[in-house]
Amino acid sequence: MIPTPYANGTFGSLMQLKIETKMLGRVGSLVDCLMKIITPIAIILAGFLADNVFNPLLVKGGKLSETFIGKIIGVGNGRGIGLLFVICGTILLIICVMMLLNRNINRLEELNPDVIND
Repeated sequence: MIPTPYANGTFGSLMQLKIETKMLGRVGSLVDCLMKIITPIAIILAGFLADNVFNPLLVKGGKLSETFIGKIIGVGNGRGIGLLFVICGTILLIICVMMLLNRNINRLEELNPDVIND
């Protein structure tokens, strides 16, 4: 959650510089709509996965209860959401490293000229 303002600020300033003023509201509302559509889907999916997939793995006698993961996260009821957080955080870290190493993303501002608004 800590890097969210930085990502939003960077994305917002890039949008304002690279998109024509008359299209900025449409593009912004489309991006906002897509984000708001994904949120309830993610909430429902996270609850289902935590309760039905990851929690059974980390209860006493579960497949991951005696492994390194079970020792780090813990074993018992409700530990599935912890495993889900670790998995999501790891995926996010991998995506961030991939984006950091991607030359096209690093040169995004150079590759797309600024819009000249009248």
